[in-house]
Amino acid sequence: ATAEADPIAGQQASVVEVLLDGTAELDALVATGVDLDHGVERTENGVVARAVITPSEADRLTAAGFTLGDVLYRPEDARARVAEREATIAEHRSENREFAAATAGRTASDVSDIKIIRADYYTSGTSQVLSVEAKWAQGQTATNTLTVERDSGPGTAIGSGGTQTISRFVDAGVYLYHRGAATVTSRPEYVRITSPTGDVAVAKVSEWLPTPGTDPEGPGYEKDFVTSYLTPTELYSRIHQLAAEFPDLAEVVELPYKTNGYRRHAQAVLGTANASRVAVDSLAWGHEGGNDISVELVDPGAGNAALGVTVTGKQVRVSLGTNGSGAVTST
Repeated sequence: ATAEADPIAGQQASVVEVLLDGTAELDALVATGVDLDHGVERTENGVVARAVITPSEADRLTAAGFTLGDVLYRPEDARARVAEREATIAEHRSENREFAAATAGRTASDVSDIKIIRADYYTSGTSQVLSVEAKWAQGQTATNTLTVERDSGPGTAIGSGGTQTISRFVDAGVYLYHRGAATVTSRPEYVRITSPTGDVAVAKVSEWLPTPGTDPEGPGYEKDFVTSYLTPTELYSRIHQLAAEFPDLAEVVELPYKTNGYRRHAQAVLGTANASRVAVDSLAWGHEGGNDISVELVDPGAGNAALGVTVTGKQVRVSLGTNGSGAVTST
């Protein structure tokens, strides 16, 4: 039997588990052409895949011999998520309107149309960074950027540390805030933003993820499991040791196929000019004899010599070809 067929128009799809005996049946499921999402997992009884199918497609899969499991997501779940998203967008738009209305036509100086949400200082490598977010009452409709003024440390004037620009962040048509980060030459103590209408907001700069001077990892943090470079043999021993010491956290799973790991073939490049360099790879793994091979390119010192190779044990000697005057002609 086959499940290959176009879905019936108008039917809505659900996400349904398909219980499979193994990867061969998974391949057969893929061959039917039904839509599968990323959820594929192995179980004690085989493989569980997730199909995005309509009721008619479900019937065809069942008729083709596939076993369907639980229905994970139905059309009404999708409608509920869309409704939740639309309600969230409407809520944010309403908040923006209320903020704008609260500052429109105001006379009290304590009502500002600009709010600084955060001002975070952090380091990135050798760079010092100041990241700022602020909300402007007119940000839903006006596209203005905002200018952030910085001081250059405690007791300094705002503006002495320079300025940076932050821009509107709009998601799904909703203005969330202005944001932006810039490198600084010193850690500022305060920042100030003056909105396009002249209102002012000042905020103290916080340190993002500060590292304490003592016990930086926090109480109970375990470290120093590896204190030196470990060879492959030592790594295997350490893995088994950790699995035995922490059985609730780790287990050793033997995979069916071995990798090369740290092993590789011995390699060398002979010569100095790129156009005539020769790369050599051993057939044996390096630790199984490849590292003991030596290769030399030799000028025979005679005219009209033929190119030849001799091997004595693990020593490879390449006698280069020459012309009548004894010049090397081999490339």
